[in-house]
Amino acid sequence: MLSITRQRLIQRSTLNSIARFKLFSQYSTENKESSDEKSCHSAEDLKKTLEEKEAILKETKDNYLRALAETENVRQRYKTEVESTKKLAIRGFSKDLIDTVDILTIALKNVPAEIKIVENSHEDHKKAVKAIEDLSLGVEMTLKNLIKTLERHGVKEFNPHGKKFDPNTCQALFQVPMPGMEPGHVFVVEKKGYMIHDYVLRPAEVGVVSDNK
Repeated sequence: MLSITRQRLIQRSTLNSIARFKLFSQYSTENKESSDEKSCHSAEDLKKTLEEKEAILKETKDNYLRALAETENVRQRYKTEVESTKKLAIRGFSKDLIDTVDILTIALKNVPAEIKIVENSHEDHKKAVKAIEDLSLGVEMTLKNLIKTLERHGVKEFNPHGKKFDPNTCQALFQVPMPGMEPGHVFVVEKKGYMIHDYVLRPAEVGVVSDNK
């Protein structure tokens, strides 16, 4: 009787052990599946987060490059405006100086070459001639210095004599037929033209050969 009872206890213990093993196995399987599922979700979330960060980084980089390009454009525009302002700052003043150049040039042309030849031995005449020579030399030096000053500031004269008439740089005062000369060309320059850098400060005043027909 005792043996049967022990046998039953052993069987019951064995069944309990088997049940606990099955329960543990089931729990382990479910836990593993849950862990695998969580790991899968974590990897997907990490990938999604990484993609979002990369998109934000790309957008930030693009915005930076656009801002950098715009800054460079603004800097170039500012530089161009400053250079243009500097070039034109003395435009009005230079134009007034050109009139002075014209006056001095005319003054030099009006000094007769004959007056420099002293034929009369009279002392007063010699003094008068010397005074005119000194005045002529002074005007000439002033004119040369003035022209050099203008050139230092980008103002240069141009003489279109013999060249094809250009309405952008020349002003035609008159047109006459000139035998032996090509129509549309400048044959006389009444006033030379002046440029300040790339701008026409004053157009040249010229006479143009007209069509002989």
